[in-house]
This record gives sequence, C-alpha cells and structure tokens, in this order.
Amino acid sequence: MSPNRTLPDQIADYLIAKIFIGDLKAGDRLPPERLYADQLGVDRTSLRMALKQLARMGLIRSVQGSGITIENYEECSGIDFLACVFSIKELDLGGKFLLEALDQWTFFLPLSIMFAAKREGNRATSNELEDTFRQQLHLLESPGNMAKVVDIEVELQNRLSRQQGSTMMQLISNSTSLLRRRIVQLFFEHIDVAAHIRFHQALLKRVLAKELVGYALMDHYRDYLSEHTLPLRQYLKSLPPEPKLVGSPL
Repeated sequence: MSPNRTLPDQIADYLIAKIFIGDLKAGDRLPPERLYADQLGVDRTSLRMALKQLARMGLIRSVQGSGITIENYEECSGIDFLACVFSIKELDLGGKFLLEALDQWTFFLPLSIMFAAKREGNRATSNELEDTFRQQLHLLESPGNMAKVVDIEVELQNRLSRQQGSTMMQLISNSTSLLRRRIVQLFFEHIDVAAHIRFHQALLKRVLAKELVGYALMDHYRDYLSEHTLPLRQYLKSLPPEPKLVGSPL
C-alpha cells in the first residue's frame, strides 16, 4: 500500500479502476459487504468507507433489500471520477481514451491562449514568460531534465486556466492536471522540444506586436498543434485501445 493512501482510498481506487476498465459494469451487483470484504482481503469498515466515496461520485447505488448496484459512470458521475482515474498509477488508460484526451487538449489549449492574451498585456508578464522559455531551453542543454521541462509546460497551462477568471474552468484544470501532464510528456517524446519552445518565443513576440490577436491567434495555435501532434496521434492509434490494470492499487 502507498504510504500516502489509506486502505479505504486503496479500495476505492481498485473499484474505480474496475469500473473504468469495464470489469464492473452498469447493473452489476456487488456481493454483501461482509463477503466482499473477505474476497478483497480487507476489513469491513474500510470497505464501507470506500463505498461511501464511490456513492458520492455517483458510481454505485444502494437500495434497501437489493444491495449495491454499479451505475453507468458516463451518465451518473463527473469530473471527480476522472480525477481519481488519472491518479491511479496502476491504470493504463488505453490508446482510445488518450486519443480523446489529445483531441480535447488540442481544442481547449488554443482557446485558453486566446483568452489569456486578452487579459495579459503588460510587459512584466511578458518578461516572466520569456524567462520561463529561456529556463526550459537551458534545462534541455543537460540530459535528464525533461521531466522538469514538462512540469514547467504544465504549469504554463495551469496559468492560462487561472487567467480565464473562471472558477469552473480552474477546477476542471486542477482535476485534469495529471492527465495533461501525461499528454505533454507523450507530446514531447514525439517532437523537437527546443523547436517547440522557440515557437512559443516567436509567438509571444507576435502577440505583443499585435500581429496575432483574438480568433486569429487561436486558429494559428490550433493549426500548429494539429500538425505537430500527428506523430503522437499515430503512436496512440498503435496502442491497445482499451484501458487495463497493470497492477493492483490494493
């Protein structure tokens, strides 16, 4: 068990993973608590606490006399379920889901950049961005720093979300942070990362010069991503499409 996860958390992760990969399907009924606790090798109290987590996410439904039934997560759950899915290290999300995530990333990131450009216009902010790009390029000069470069890239995306001034968008950004980090990591494995950073440096100059504004900026960045994510898209299509467990959270 991970030292940072309680036993109820571990059980919840296991059940969430089973639901996500389809081992537990909508309409399935769980065994009685005492029997199920024995089958999982856990105590009944911890199982009950885990089941309460799943109930809050809309993943299960308890009916007196009928036991606990698995719900359709696509119809009944929300972003909290996905946030938990993304945090389970033993869960391989599968090529199909990662392709969906890539599509969402390439759609929303240009939109975020457009909104942020409207709100961030001062020179101090631009200087901070230029310093960040230079820091990334400096890190690339030494081997073994790619994880730090990825972290900086994700933090830049988080900053874009914050600049939109929307609490809802910020919460969604927080919940998808681990998934976005995975997408960025995969993206960087399939492109010239230094060229990607230099593209952002040039883009910033064009934004400051008012050469690219509004929807023209959004479309320009979306075209860039569409072209440069093609190798990653082909890689994801080559992966087994369905999610699977590559270990057990328990």
